[in-house]
Order: sequence, then C-alpha cells, then structure tokens
Amino acid sequence: MPKNEILDDGFANPTLEVYDKFHNPADAKPLISLLKSNGILHEVEVPKQLTDTLIVGEAIAFAPKVFVKLRPHDFQRVNKLVEEDMLRLIEEGKIDLKQHFLYEFTNAELWDVIGKPDEWNYDTMVIAKYLLESRGVEVSTAQLDFMKEDRLLKIRKPKKGNEIWMVVLLFLNLFGFAPNLASWLLMSIICFGMAYYYWKDVTIDPNGKKFYTFDSKTRNRGKAIFILAVAVRLVALVWYFVIKS
Repeated sequence: MPKNEILDDGFANPTLEVYDKFHNPADAKPLISLLKSNGILHEVEVPKQLTDTLIVGEAIAFAPKVFVKLRPHDFQRVNKLVEEDMLRLIEEGKIDLKQHFLYEFTNAELWDVIGKPDEWNYDTMVIAKYLLESRGVEVSTAQLDFMKEDRLLKIRKPKKGNEIWMVVLLFLNLFGFAPNLASWLLMSIICFGMAYYYWKDVTIDPNGKKFYTFDSKTRNRGKAIFILAVAVRLVALVWYFVIKS
C-alpha cells in the first residue's frame, strides 16, 4: 500500500470511532451536551476501571476514563461546533482564561498545542489559538492548514512492528509447548491476537480518516504469522482428535 493512503472516505463505514477522551467524567459533559443539542449520533464509553495501582500500576490508573465516539465523517463538523461554542463562552465571560492552565503557557508552547491535534482536546486548541491572538500574535488560516497537514503526514506515517515480538510469535507457533488445554488456548489467543494486530490494525487521524497503523512489511509478516497460526492449530487438532485417538 502506498504511504499514507486513506482506507476509506469516512462515509462508507458507520462504525463509531473515538473522537475524544477524558480523564474526568465531568470534563466530558460539555461535549456530550453539545452533541445532544445538535442531534449528532454519538456513544459514550466508560470502561471498567482497574483502580488498584499496586497491581495494575500508574499507567492504567491514570488512563482516560471516558471515551466519546462519533462517526468518522462527523469529526470535522464537531470540531467546528466545539470551536463556535468555546468562542461564545469566552466572549460571554463564562470561561475565565486567567484561570485556565494554558494561560501560563509561552507563545511557543501554545503553538505546540495547536500543532498537535492528536494530543490535545479540540477545545484546548481553540483556547490556545484565542490566547495567541489576544497577545497580538497573528494566527492565519494558511499557518493552521500547513501545521495541520504537516502533523497529519507524521501521524499517518506507517509504524514498524516490533521485530522481537515477531520472532516470539513465530517461535510460539512453531515450537511452543502447552502442558494443558488452558495454556494452549492462552498461547493461541496471544498468537492470533498479536498477528492480527500487526496485520490489520487501523488508526484514526484527527480528521476521522482511517489508515493502516503498520508498514507493509510488518503487515505482511503479521498476515503470514496469522496464517501459520491457523495451519499449526488445525494440524494439532487433527492429530489430537483423529490420529491420536
């Protein structure tokens, strides 16, 4: 597949994808309310949280707790609605910018926020732009478009798979020994899951466009390992239930 090729135009697939995520459920309420008031199809997902940091560690404990999903082709429409709503709230004095954490950011740091739409909530980016303009900094449409396209190219750049994991998967498929059925099933789930991940995983960019996460070399290896996993397990099942018995 050519580098950065988009898999679909966002209209053909009605699947809801993550548009934004929040660590605090209260922070998600304004967006959810905005979506409801504009009749936009959405879904709010609150995964079961693993709260024991002694067991799961800090990374899980501080993971996002609320995921707001939309149809990919609604992403840019919602961006526009969020921007209009944020500007209205600022003009009406309902948002005190001096109390916002971005207020202490330097101009360079605010530009960095604007240039990374995949790392920040869209309302945060709107405030960053507003603060720059309030400081007399020109933020032109041409600049924003250039930064957006540059970031999209970086986001869409295919990743290279972990070669150590590839070798481990290959070894498990060819030489992995399972002492019991439970271990065999667990090993099979790992092999199928990781191989399929490298082969078929898809990423959604801030515009709601889909593209393969990994480069063609990684995906071909993932596909080969997946097919090998199927073949090895079919042979194992035939041996166990037909030949051995």
